[in-house]
This record gives sequence, C-alpha cells and structure tokens, in this order.
Amino acid sequence: QPVPESLFQTGEEEATQSALRAVLAAWNKAPEGVLPDSLASDALKAYAERSNLAIEFLSPAIDQLLALDLPAVVQVKNDDQVRAAALIAAKDDTLTLVSGSATWTVDRSTFRELYTGDAIILWNDPTPSAPALLPGSSNGEVRKLRTALVRLGRIPAAGGTYDGVVSKAVSRIQSETSLDVDGIAGKQVR
Repeated sequence: QPVPESLFQTGEEEATQSALRAVLAAWNKAPEGVLPDSLASDALKAYAERSNLAIEFLSPAIDQLLALDLPAVVQVKNDDQVRAAALIAAKDDTLTLVSGSATWTVDRSTFRELYTGDAIILWNDPTPSAPALLPGSSNGEVRKLRTALVRLGRIPAAGGTYDGVVSKAVSRIQSETSLDVDGIAGKQVR
C-alpha cells in the first residue's frame, strides 16, 4: 500500500501539524509556538513570519515540484479524503513522504495518483531582506548569481551584468518550478 492507512485515520489537523513538523525538521528547525492546524494561507503565513521562514503556496506539476528540490507540505488524497504530508526527499523516481510516525516511499507514478496538485514550500531564507536582482544590474550579487548559473549549466559564462542571458535562464528556472515567470531573481531564485 503506497500510503499508510494511519494517515487517513488521523484528523486533518493532526496530519497538517505532523507535515509541518517534518518540513521544519528537514530544515533543522524546532517548531516555535503552536503549529497551525489547517492549511489556511493566513495562518501559515503568520506562522512562517513568526518562525523567520519564507513561504510559497504553489500548484506545481510533479516535475516542477521535484525541480524545486525543497521539502514541501503536499496534499494527498485517498478516495474522498485529503490529508497533508511532508515530501522530504526525491531521488531518481522515488519520493519519501512523512506524516505522523510514518515514513514511506512511493514511485513517481503512484505519487501522481495521490497528489492533489497543491504544495506549500517553507524554507529558511538566509537573506530575507536581500533585494531582488534586476536586469541591467551589475554588482557582486549578480556575479554570484551568474557563477551559480554557470555551475548549473544554465548559462555559458560568468560575468558581472544581469543581461538577457541571465534573465532567460532565471525565467526558465521559474517556469520549471511553477513560480511566476518574470526573469527577476527574487528570493525564490536566489
């Protein structure tokens, strides 16, 4: 069985809090205060802010979700029930999910059957107040971005200017990961 029965035997609130705890643990963070007991965006945004975490609510395709390569709270379904689970790892065609005390793995095709298409990404942004990098910019942060894009095979050469090549590479990354495509390297791309 791809999903532990215990996931759907627990209440939505318990499943949500368990998924959030697992994502926080993946970031080596202990829960701070009371965890939200629903996936309501206002409650989650407030919790993320109190915990110094960045948060994005996405509806990515599975390939986009896996391209993010970040722990995520995902919604999985079984018949008429939907529960939150933590997607904590993906290697090759195997995905690892956690909820409560259960950790289980599924292949991509099984996950496709379970996944509702909704994901919440919480992450520890090391520079939350850093400004977005814009086309035309030329500074040390742009050089770091270009160097990272070269390492990833996204652009052919490093340099110091945020030119059309960089903007196109950033746009491709945004598209591949279900982010709004604007070619600007904001907190989700940095």
